[in-house]
Amino acid sequence: MKKFVSTIIIVTLIAMSAMTSFAFTFKEAAKLKNADKPFIDLSGLIGDAELGTGGNAEAALSGNTDTQTPDEGGTGLAGVVQDVLMETVTRVEMVIEVHDRTIKVNGITEKDADAAKAAISANYKKGMDVRLIDDYAEYRTYSDVLAILEELKIRPDEERRQ
Repeated sequence: MKKFVSTIIIVTLIAMSAMTSFAFTFKEAAKLKNADKPFIDLSGLIGDAELGTGGNAEAALSGNTDTQTPDEGGTGLAGVVQDVLMETVTRVEMVIEVHDRTIKVNGITEKDADAAKAAISANYKKGMDVRLIDDYAEYRTYSDVLAILEELKIRPDEERRQ
């Protein structure tokens, strides 16, 4: 009986290996049904349009494109960078916040009144708005900040947190 079962198993394994080797062989390679026709017909989209018209006029020019050519919009010269004033971005407002014994100048905590004075004088520009916020500050600390601002001849807009 053992020989019969082992023979059946061996024959089954041989048959399966033979079937898998024939299962993946193709008589013909895969072909597209509409291989002779293009997938997208662009001739209808392009039509009889002329190349180089209505697009970038500078790209259509041949040779040196650095020469000045009149702009169709009348805003200046095409291909030439207009002179533009560059403005540097500066803070137009300084926020000094005093909470208990801590002083923050533009969100940066200073270790004492002298450091706060240095930070204020370094960051302050003439004409800048200064907001002084009393966030439950200790009287002495708040008075020190007011004295610093008075010494630097800065008039702050005072606010209170509630």
